[in-house]
Amino acid sequence: MLIGHLAGIAVLMIVSQLGEGTRIDTGGDSTLDELRSFVTQLDQTHLPTLAVAVGTLLLFAIRCSSRRLPGPLIAMLLAAGVVVLFNLDRSSVALVGEIPRGLPSPALPDFSAVELALLLPAAVGVAIVGYSDNVLTARAFAAKRHESIDSGQEFLALGVANVAAGLSHGFPVSSSGRRTVLGDAMGSRSQLHSLVAMVSVLLTMLFLSPLLSVFPRAALGAVVIYAATRLVDITELRRIARF
Repeated sequence: MLIGHLAGIAVLMIVSQLGEGTRIDTGGDSTLDELRSFVTQLDQTHLPTLAVAVGTLLLFAIRCSSRRLPGPLIAMLLAAGVVVLFNLDRSSVALVGEIPRGLPSPALPDFSAVELALLLPAAVGVAIVGYSDNVLTARAFAAKRHESIDSGQEFLALGVANVAAGLSHGFPVSSSGRRTVLGDAMGSRSQLHSLVAMVSVLLTMLFLSPLLSVFPRAALGAVVIYAATRLVDITELRRIARF
């Protein structure tokens, strides 16, 4: 189940980023619809954007040549440098753009305009799906290292995170398969990875938003695709197919 779950996440991640790497406007109600939309519009591929995406995928070479180097980070910095140096934004290469600066002000949510009877069933559904995704992702990566997880602690962490999001005008949160894969690809093995990511987000919100605004979205998409490929365990899939 976990092998299939990870492979499914990989497919969703890759398909969701095909438009970012080609500037093709994909759409649809399902992954198959989105893939079909992409294939039927291949003639509209934006070549400069595709070049940036393919160039970023060279992080594979960086990763293979030295596992000590942060391949995705180096690739993103190089991609941003190329965009600035050659003014690729003038060639319609989409950038991340301006990122809002500053921290949100904590405040209690205003429920006066909310019909709780209508909101509660949807909220319960979101909570169940979010928790299920959180636990499945945790179990999948724990299984790779022969580790175990505490589902109760996962539930507690998810609850605290959502309370914090509600008090800061955020939206419901769960685990992120993409960020988990990227962290795993870079060799993270503990919660220190999340703490470093949190500090990086805070620094971005306070000081680094102008730097990130020139990052090409095609490069971000390429990094996600790279991470997704690491989720697919070909050996295990072949074993399951033989079975």
